[in-house]
Amino acid sequence: METYSNATYNLRLEIPTSWVVVEQSDLKVGDFAINIFSKNTEPEGQLPINVHAEPQHSYITIWPKGIGTELPNSQYTSFTKANNAPSLSFEVDTTKSKILHLADGTPWAYFIVPQAPPANWSKNGFIFAQIRMTNSKTLCYDEQVDQQKSMEECDFLEGDKVVRKGTLNNHDAEIIHHMLGNLTLEEIGEKETARDMIEVKKPLPNMDVTSPLTVIGKAKGYWYFEGSFTIKLYDAHNNLLAETAAQAKEDWMTEQFVPFEATLTYDAPDDQRGRLVFERANPSGKAENAQMYSIPVIFPPK
Repeated sequence: METYSNATYNLRLEIPTSWVVVEQSDLKVGDFAINIFSKNTEPEGQLPINVHAEPQHSYITIWPKGIGTELPNSQYTSFTKANNAPSLSFEVDTTKSKILHLADGTPWAYFIVPQAPPANWSKNGFIFAQIRMTNSKTLCYDEQVDQQKSMEECDFLEGDKVVRKGTLNNHDAEIIHHMLGNLTLEEIGEKETARDMIEVKKPLPNMDVTSPLTVIGKAKGYWYFEGSFTIKLYDAHNNLLAETAAQAKEDWMTEQFVPFEATLTYDAPDDQRGRLVFERANPSGKAENAQMYSIPVIFPPK
């Protein structure tokens, strides 16, 4: 396990070395998101991960400022009534927080709203954790006649009930429970977020991009090592299209911003979204020193 912390939003947790953390800002919807998932397994499409990812993914997504969304179709239990709620280090808002469970009562996801949000969180901030499952099915029942209905005919206002069935991955369940159990929400020492340390001037978020793609920006000196850091370009299906080293244009041995430039050449997909990922140089390999910054891009029709 390694420790990830974010001083801006006053949170800290341990993550397995096989998992990664991606911080994202400048989002079309929402203000800031923290995505935690097993390496190379984030849901199809660009980050950030929302609460409606496919069931074959395990992840934790943290939205300190919140985001307007409905919870996935499922049966719910409040934290006050559940015997199998995760052991948390902070109090939750029991009216908003929910445990999502399968038809047999097994929890498969957790929607967690802190009772006393940390500084810089909003009252709508939340944590959502999902455990991946196989053989997932979502079914609708008319409880009045005890009869199954199609999801298209399902009417929650008339009292229809949605249930989920599936087989959870027990290994991932243990990992998710461990991370939630050691997640703390308290004031910690200052550590700049990725968005504080790097600024991308070209391309801007959600801009059309073509190959060769010139990337221009600036990053604080400690984002570099030996004057460079890695930039990667992914398509909507998380396929790596290109990778290159961004080079500092000035002396990088400073705590101030240093301009950089890089060029990526790639075969573009047709009319899809993608993302540019800026990885902080991390020669130590320690998770607490690893940071990534991501912006969405668009591949225009050919």
